[in-house]
Amino acid sequence: MSQKRKILVQRADRLGDVVLALPVIEALKENFPDVEISFLTSKIGADFVSNHPHISKIYTYDPEAGNYFELIKEIKGQGYIAYISLWNDAKMAWLGLLSRIPIRIGDSTNPSLKFCYTKKVRQDWTDFTRHQAEFNLDLLAPLNIKSNKIKRALYTDSVADKTVAAIAKKFINPERKNILVFCGTGGTNYPIPENAVIEFVDLVKKSNRFNVVLCGPSPQNPEIASLSGDYVVNFLGKTSLQELVSFIDFADYYVGPDTGPTHIAAFLQKPIVFFSPLKPNPPSRWGALVSYVEILRKEYNCAHFASRGCTSDECFSYVDGRAIYSVFVELVHKLEINDARNEKESKRYRLLNSYRVLYVVKNKKEFVNSFETIDSYRDHGLKIFPVYMYEMGNLAMLMKIIKIVKEKNINIIQGSLPRWQVVLIQFIIGTIHQYIKPIYCRQLIHRYIKLKEVMDIYEKAWKSK
Repeated sequence: MSQKRKILVQRADRLGDVVLALPVIEALKENFPDVEISFLTSKIGADFVSNHPHISKIYTYDPEAGNYFELIKEIKGQGYIAYISLWNDAKMAWLGLLSRIPIRIGDSTNPSLKFCYTKKVRQDWTDFTRHQAEFNLDLLAPLNIKSNKIKRALYTDSVADKTVAAIAKKFINPERKNILVFCGTGGTNYPIPENAVIEFVDLVKKSNRFNVVLCGPSPQNPEIASLSGDYVVNFLGKTSLQELVSFIDFADYYVGPDTGPTHIAAFLQKPIVFFSPLKPNPPSRWGALVSYVEILRKEYNCAHFASRGCTSDECFSYVDGRAIYSVFVELVHKLEINDARNEKESKRYRLLNSYRVLYVVKNKKEFVNSFETIDSYRDHGLKIFPVYMYEMGNLAMLMKIIKIVKEKNINIIQGSLPRWQVVLIQFIIGTIHQYIKPIYCRQLIHRYIKLKEVMDIYEKAWKSK
C-alpha cells in the first residue's frame, strides 16, 4: 500500500462496540499513514465518530430506514480496495461482496457467512481471556498488521467542549474534583439501580470533597430526576452524545455500568468504578480498558442462565450506595498513592472478576484441606464454588454438576472428574444451551498453591483447550 488507497471499516451496531472498534482505526492509520479510511456504522456510531480526524467518510446503516441497497449502490462506486467487517452480521457480511470490494476481511466462525470474505480470520469466541478490542484487532492480520497493543484514542468535539466549559463555569464549584455518574444503559446490560445512585450521591455530599454530575437518559424515578443542588448538577436527559463525551472528559472520576459511555471514559483515561453485574458479560471480554478501575461485581443468588430474567431486588440487592461509595473510596486511595495497574495487571484483574470456578472433589479430607486456600482466593475476588460429591452415583453427580454450572454460569470446572463427564457437560452447555463451554482443569487446590499460580493455570488451560 505504497500509494494512497481507500479502506472501508464496518461496525454498525451499539455505541460500546463502536468505541472498542476505534483501535482498529488507529492501527490502520499508524501502519498506512496515507490510506483513506471510511467508516460504516449505526446512527449513534455516526454521531460519535463525526469528528474523528482519521475517518474521511462516514456511512450510516439504519435498519429502520431500509437504506441497505442504496448504501451498497453508493459504496460500490467509491473504489475501496479493502473492507473490514468487525461485526459479523449477515447483511454486513454480504455488503462487502455486493459492493464488489476486492479484499474482504471477516470472521470465519459462521459457516454460512465466511464465503463472503476473501480473507478469513478464525476467531475463538470461547476464549474468556481475550478482550473484544483484541478480537477486533485480529481482523487486521491479513493486512500484515499484528498489534498486541490496544491504542486507546478518543477525540472530543470542540463545540461540545465549549458548551460543557460554559456549564461548568456557571454551575460547578471549581475548587472540587468532579465525579460523573452515568445512569442507565443502552439496553444490553443492567444499569446502576436508581436508589443506589441516590444513596451514593448523598454519601458523596457528606464527604464534602466532590462535585457530582449526573448524566444519562431521562430517568423514570422522580426522586432522581429532581436530584440537584449542594454540589450536584443534574443533566439527565439534557445532553447530546457529543456533550456527554465532553462531560466525561471534563470529569475527574467516572461511575457507571457496563455500557458505551463507560468505554468512552476508559478511552479518555478516567478513573472508573465499573458496575458489571451480569454473569454472561465477563469483564475479561467487556471490561473498561484503563489503569485505574475498580470493578463492582459480587456474587449473587441468581437462577437465570442468561440475563433476561434478572431484577434489582432478586439478583442485585448487594448494590446500594454504600457498596458503590466503598469501591469509589478505594479508587481514590489508589490514585492518591499512584497505585496504577500496568497492562498485565489490568488483564489479570479483569480475569479475576470473570472466572467462575466449580471445584469438585470426592475425598472428604481433600475437601476440608482446601477450605483455607479457597477462602483466601475468595478474599481476593475469585468466584470459586467447592462441591464435595460424597457417595453419589455417576448419573446423580453429573446432574448435580450440570445444575450448578447453569445456575452459577461456571466457566471453569476444576478437580476430580472423569473425562467422559467433562466432555458431556461441555456438550450440554455448549451445544444444547449454546453458552460458552467450561474448560476443565485437573489441578487440585492445596495451601501451597498461590492465587497467582492458579490464575496462570487457568489462563494456560484456556489457551490450550
